[in-house]
Amino acid sequence: MKVELGTFARWSIENRLGSNLRVAVLTALHHYVRRLKSGWRPAFPPSFCVERGAVAVADSTFELQVGPGMRATLEREAETHRVPLNLVLTHAVFVYLADLEFADRNGPPSAVLN
Repeated sequence: MKVELGTFARWSIENRLGSNLRVAVLTALHHYVRRLKSGWRPAFPPSFCVERGAVAVADSTFELQVGPGMRATLEREAETHRVPLNLVLTHAVFVYLADLEFADRNGPPSAVLN
């Protein structure tokens, strides 16, 4: 799967998770797919990114090996929201980073939701 990250997404990953973009993005995608399948679904990808053509110019591009189930789930999510797959991938990164920030401030989500 081709991943294209804009400058802000790359900086956000490196700032929080370090310089191994492949590992960070793969971890974020696993987290996002788990959220999609749970009762704690993430917010939809922001429509303003598509409406205004705000899909970032790629700062980093690389291939990432993902399983067929994960790929199908991510492609379905892109089709459901009528957005490019790469927007879903970038959105997954930001959802993961936001959830990490939330957990840092409030504890694990399960502790907050119960």
